[in-house]
Amino acid sequence: MENLKESAELAAGKLDPKAEVVVICKMLKARRKDMGLNQKQFAELLGVKPEYISRIEAGKVDLQLSTLIRLSRGLKLQLVISPVEGE
Repeated sequence: MENLKESAELAAGKLDPKAEVVVICKMLKARRKDMGLNQKQFAELLGVKPEYISRIEAGKVDLQLSTLIRLSRGLKLQLVISPVEGE
């Protein structure tokens, strides 16, 4: 239930940037798990160290856009940038 609230706040632009990073990282972790991949397997798929995946998922890395795109592709996700509703 917390994830739904966080996702809604993220979509509405109600979180500060650091909180948004944490929510996005949680979403990436959930998707990885949904795909049945552990951190080591996902790291191998991307050609990075498992420790890096762990730090990303913990929200301890300020991702570059290129890294976010790479992660998204590995997780078969599409990044979408759209206007905030009501603005």
